Amino acid sequence: MKSLLLVVSAFLVMSSAAFAGDWFDLVPSVGDTVQLITDGDEKTVALTLQRIDQSFNETVYLSYIIEYYSVNRSWVACTNGKVCTGVRTPISSVNTPYSTPAIVYISPKGIPDTGLYRVRVTANNGPKSTNYSIYFRVNSGLSRFYKLKDLKDVANIVITYDTSVQNGIHIVENHNRKQEYILGQGKSLRKILYQVGYKGSLSLDKQNNFWWAYDRNLSKVGKIYTSTYTATNSDYEPSSITTYATNQFAHLSDGTTFAGVITGLFKIKDGLLTRFPSNNTILSHHSVASLVALDDTLWVSTGKLNNGYTDGKIIKYFGDTSFNLPTRLKDTNRKFTLPLGGLMNDRNGYLWGICNTMVNGNKISSLVKFDGVDWITFNALESLDSNVIGKPVRYVFDNHGKIWILTNKLNLIEFDGTSIGQVFESKNTILSEVNFKFMLIDSSNTIYLSNDDGIILFNPDGIPLPSIAATAVEEEPVAEALTGVYPQPAREYVTFELPSESEFNPTTIEFLNSAGMCAMPAVTIGAQASGRYTLPTSELPSGLYFAVLHSGKMLVKKPVVVVR
Repeated sequence: MKSLLLVVSAFLVMSSAAFAGDWFDLVPSVGDTVQLITDGDEKTVALTLQRIDQSFNETVYLSYIIEYYSVNRSWVACTNGKVCTGVRTPISSVNTPYSTPAIVYISPKGIPDTGLYRVRVTANNGPKSTNYSIYFRVNSGLSRFYKLKDLKDVANIVITYDTSVQNGIHIVENHNRKQEYILGQGKSLRKILYQVGYKGSLSLDKQNNFWWAYDRNLSKVGKIYTSTYTATNSDYEPSSITTYATNQFAHLSDGTTFAGVITGLFKIKDGLLTRFPSNNTILSHHSVASLVALDDTLWVSTGKLNNGYTDGKIIKYFGDTSFNLPTRLKDTNRKFTLPLGGLMNDRNGYLWGICNTMVNGNKISSLVKFDGVDWITFNALESLDSNVIGKPVRYVFDNHGKIWILTNKLNLIEFDGTSIGQVFESKNTILSEVNFKFMLIDSSNTIYLSNDDGIILFNPDGIPLPSIAATAVEEEPVAEALTGVYPQPAREYVTFELPSESEFNPTTIEFLNSAGMCAMPAVTIGAQASGRYTLPTSELPSGLYFAVLHSGKMLVKKPVVVVR
């Protein structure tokens, strides 16, 4: 199953005093997670439990039942009824000693994501069995993988946090529409500028001007102007063989832009396009495969293109001074070739690349780093099974000092320069849908990967997106008399008589509508002795609501009627 893995923290509300002198079979793991795996048709929720007493070496048996909340019938078991059609609910789950059991809820098509559900769990053997309920529903959470399905057949993108930047590309299938996409909110608000369905290149310079190269057109789009570079503002007149379609851009901090094409390298400064450099180290018959700029330094790989690779030179420019870098690996002295766009600077300014060497007639792909003198390889990466993990194709650097490498087997590898970290395999994720056109990373460490029918997002720390919110609590029903709600019906406000647990624990109050969706932001109040809390309801329309109060190990559910 091609899956989307959404992961959020499970809020574990337990009382440590409850464990005094007692042995409990199972409790929610500290720092546990609730996972939602979906391909659009099927969803799975899994809560992992762990043992408190590892000395108990008998097999533990679990029983659990899935229920959904019905306004008219309260909690109803999910069977093969109308609401829970197709739910596969095992009667019991068996785990071997010391292993970790999991409660799994499978929700196929037809079950509302917006509903409120719970899993009731019982450990059936052991010195003392404990019952738990896990409540969950669709809500804001975190996702490692996500697909922007609206962006189909995107060939290239740039990302900016300056949302006033204008995209110079307007044409989409003969319609005049800017190719822009706003993503995130607050400080994470960012704009994706993209191109669809044809060759060309786009970039942003250090002053947030947009650059676009297509065919024989090279344009710069500022906040209030557009410049197109032709024979009138160039010492080079485009010929019939000139094309900027495979252009590589690089930008210096002083506003200088470099454009590398199959007919050489150009420099654009103060509105004038000229050939670069003046010392003939790059000529008109030299194709530029990769450009990298850092502050006032430029690195260029050039040469004869052969099947997308260049067997030419790697040159470093600083002003009018040039320096040729080696094109052989330090450890083997093998000559290597570089793919288009293969050079990149890490966040410390070191130069990296993906190179290819020939060994016994086989092409070997490696990630390499220039240490100032030589190109070095990494044993940890070289020792990976290329038939299983794959060979490096693209890579990015995050702001934690890690390198994320995408292989030709569509696996994503975390590498810190010494050892391999996490490996995300295509068979378990939507990485299987990546098409290699681009791989970028933004300032929040979210990686953008190309896909035919969207853009795939990945962040190992999670992306704020709709997913599952869950609460695991020890089941301890509260007597109805302990918690009052008035007035009923409510108009401008509602007052809750809080459970006794609220005197010693924070209390969270959440309002759900009849569909199980959050009707207003949840409120968390600190421990207080007053035992009452008044909540305004003036913004709620008339209707029946469901108030959920969490405090310590107590969970209280109360209907609230609002009438305007």
